[in-house]
Amino acid sequence: MEPRAESIHPGWLVFSLCGGRVISYLVCASVDAVARSSMGTPDVRTKSGITQLWSRRYGDIPHVAGHFWTLSDGTRLTPDTQVFESHLSTPAMRRARKRLSVDEIDYFETLELAALLRHRRETALVGRGILRARLSRMEWSLRETPASLHRDLDTFLRRLYLLAAAGAKRASRNEGPVAECAISVRHFIERSERLL
Repeated sequence: MEPRAESIHPGWLVFSLCGGRVISYLVCASVDAVARSSMGTPDVRTKSGITQLWSRRYGDIPHVAGHFWTLSDGTRLTPDTQVFESHLSTPAMRRARKRLSVDEIDYFETLELAALLRHRRETALVGRGILRARLSRMEWSLRETPASLHRDLDTFLRRLYLLAAAGAKRASRNEGPVAECAISVRHFIERSERLL
């Protein structure tokens, strides 16, 4: 799936100037806490706490576009495929952003995560995201999620995450609604080796 052309939502810039970044951080921290308490302890977690992975059957992950998917490198996901459900922690990202750029965070998280995944049996990392162009550059496969109230709410919450963690400029980018994203563990590790 080709990433959509990017446009700007000026409303997010205005919201940020009116205290929206503080509000979004409080909302996202609460949502993060509820999600983590319901999912339990991550099976894999980077030292920064930004990237957190839970091992699950692909068929047990809700709100996906279907439980059969062939990724860009040919990896086939079925309901019985063991995968990692991937989440990023907004509070941890915000702490890291005080010292590092987004590109630097991506670099260090990718290298550390690749080392943690080398001896795991899971097939792929699966998640959802709204920065489609960035995910494509990082070689994740993307596909549309079904139109629904959940998708609209998820898209809105992810814009709040971006506002809280990275500021109004990133949150105001409009690349369409949240998309499902995935990358095979093998492809992820190969990409990390090219960064060295």
